[in-house]
Amino acid sequence: MSYANRPPLAQHGPKRLPFRVGLPHAKAERGRFVLSLDGGGIYGLTSAIWLRQIAEREPRFLAFDEGERRMLLVGCSSGAINALHLAMHEDPRKTLLDGELETFWKDEDVWANSDPLSRIGSNLGLAPYFGTDDFLKALERVFGQRTLGELHFPVLISTYNWTGEADAERSWLTPGQAFEKGIRTGDWSAFVVVPPTPATSSRAGQTTRHWRPKFFDNAHDDDDDLNVRVLDVAYAAAAPPGFRALRGGLGDGASFNANPSVNAIGYLVECWEKEVDLLGDDELRAELRQHGEAPGSLAGLSRKDLIDQLCAYRLGLMLRDTAMISMGSGQDLPHYGFSNSGFGFGLFQAMPTNPFVPVWPSPSFYSLDAATTDAEFIARQLLTKGRYLRVNPDVNKLPTLMAALVARQPILRAQLTADIEQNAVNERSQAAVEQAVFFLRKALWNEDDAQARKGLQRL
Repeated sequence: MSYANRPPLAQHGPKRLPFRVGLPHAKAERGRFVLSLDGGGIYGLTSAIWLRQIAEREPRFLAFDEGERRMLLVGCSSGAINALHLAMHEDPRKTLLDGELETFWKDEDVWANSDPLSRIGSNLGLAPYFGTDDFLKALERVFGQRTLGELHFPVLISTYNWTGEADAERSWLTPGQAFEKGIRTGDWSAFVVVPPTPATSSRAGQTTRHWRPKFFDNAHDDDDDLNVRVLDVAYAAAAPPGFRALRGGLGDGASFNANPSVNAIGYLVECWEKEVDLLGDDELRAELRQHGEAPGSLAGLSRKDLIDQLCAYRLGLMLRDTAMISMGSGQDLPHYGFSNSGFGFGLFQAMPTNPFVPVWPSPSFYSLDAATTDAEFIARQLLTKGRYLRVNPDVNKLPTLMAALVARQPILRAQLTADIEQNAVNERSQAAVEQAVFFLRKALWNEDDAQARKGLQRL
């Protein structure tokens, strides 16, 4: 049965987020907490360990009751899998404390390529580096056949739509299945998507066909993605082209930004803007009066003016009432050991980042790192120091993509995993965890903790 024909799953839906932040709703709710998880390949294990340590030290972390703060889980790449894993359980704290997230990143199938022909082709650069069926087996063991609508918490998951269509082809076939379908039926649409006429528009302001971000979410009963399987979203979110095969036209969201914290803020705005559009004119005026607007000043305003004015108030309230922890992968970002160079394009791409330090990604990787740090800067400015915390001590020396290459080799992966586990509990990691605990107690519960605050001095 196709996703479009499946019955609605509202009765199995998550605890939906009423994103309204305007008065009087703000009095009845205590705001929102956003947990934003970066991509990082096998370094998803690092953030999983950090999250467990935070849960061990703060018993209220991820234990929000219905009357308390509302939680949104946001993820990209490996962070998307961690976010979906947490959202799958009614008690995400237990998931962390039981080490379930960490177990996933140690699953051999996540990093395997067991098909001999595919493995040989991948070594020649002709096939994806990791096996499609292997990864799908690992994901199905965790998520089963659950859909996004059956998750217990709202999520926002970043992927990238390489087909350029407004909606992905969504056949979710492996390359072998797509080829078999083409031979058997003559339908090659899983490989080649026919562009529509006229061309679809996009948020980028273009009407031509082009690749674009695709976000999956489940916070409202009318979301289009509620019937999509979690394992399909998880696969797409962690499928960088070349490393994993594309299914349904979708790949890793790190193609445009491995840090989804700014995406989360934009999503919160989009959610309550939709609700503002549903308010009647009298409701708009009533809420504006509660913000201090004089009744006489609202009498002659058009509906558009009323909505624009209310949105301005709600934006300020949302930024004030939202607290976010943005968690990175712990990668020690590379740098150059020289400030003046005359390399041509080819040589510049081939040169190690710094020949005097064991950091080896080519400069093509900096586009990913730059977008990640840019998102951190923007989110910090929007939410201010007391509402936003970035947890990302530079404890993993091997670049993310190089670590992924190593992860396919069992012996090397075992050593890398041991290093990751050691790095996630070293002094810098412990200081970052203490800082996160202190932030949570201040931002969510208005408490002070002298011991946790000492962690700030060591970062």
